[in-house]
Amino acid sequence: HVDLLAFHFDHSPNEAKRREYLLLAGQAAQECYANAAAISYYERGLPLLRESEQVDVQLRLGKVWELVGDWKKAGGSYQKAFETALVGGALVRVLGMD
Repeated sequence: HVDLLAFHFDHSPNEAKRREYLLLAGQAAQECYANAAAISYYERGLPLLRESEQVDVQLRLGKVWELVGDWKKAGGSYQKAFETALVGGALVRVLGMD
């Protein structure tokens, strides 16, 4: 029922729950190959995250854009994740070098 919770909290002032359930719904949709829904959830959840928290979601979003064949948007998501990780000092974590 994560999609129902995401819908509910997306219309509430509770930003923490909104963020939590939009991202959970995005992951659930991605796992079920509900690509349009995953894109929508991730795009609504991204602005609610601190920049340092956006890397993982940008990478997930890039994978979904790949699946739907939108290489330009996939590349943009990957580039944004890379730039955010580089600026935030998280590049080592992204590359698994920690």
